[in-house]
Amino acid sequence: MDKFIKRIQSRVSRQGIKVTKDQVRAVYSELVGNLEAPTEEEIQSVTELLCSHNQEVENTQLAPQEVPQESIQESPQETMLQAQPQAPQAQPQNSQLATTNQSAIQQATDDQSAITQEAIKQAVEEQFGGQNVATKTAILNYVAQDTFSTAQELKASLTKLRNMRLDILMKLISDHNKSSDSDESLLKQALLTATAKRQQETQDFFANFETQMSEMRAAFGI
Repeated sequence: MDKFIKRIQSRVSRQGIKVTKDQVRAVYSELVGNLEAPTEEEIQSVTELLCSHNQEVENTQLAPQEVPQESIQESPQETMLQAQPQAPQAQPQNSQLATTNQSAIQQATDDQSAITQEAIKQAVEEQFGGQNVATKTAILNYVAQDTFSTAQELKASLTKLRNMRLDILMKLISDHNKSSDSDESLLKQALLTATAKRQQETQDFFANFETQMSEMRAAFGI
């Protein structure tokens, strides 16, 4: 039987397709009635099925994944750096500004001239010291996403926020956080859709291969 397997392997190789003896033997055993004396028609059928199967596998692997364009939107840098404000804890009205999650306040640059986290924290405390801890923490998280090279830039930004009505300012921060959550959800959904499509294509391919094998066995009365 090995000599016939080698012959089939050689024929497939001439088509530019590499297959192992085990792969040839598996198909050969399914399609050939007398393993030691196969007919030329059976050998040709095994060869064609191996070539067809490997070509389909190659096409499947090379097929590009289609991800809905509208689902993946480029998020601005400000959104990508968005951190979720922590839930406030019950504290006295005049308590110091709550320490936020380290990931919520990142130093925007390694440049030594940039304003430090501590400086931003102190500036927010000075401008909004009369507000409760939850409000100050939300403002701190929002402001800390920007890069300030000088104290004047930081002060100007906080002054602009300070001059806004408090309810409008908090709505601005809330809308900003919701937008960040929405962009993240769209990206996750696009990735899940692409993964599910890939899995379905793989399942369809193997189901089709099994159907072909069954039809070949039926044709040869195996």
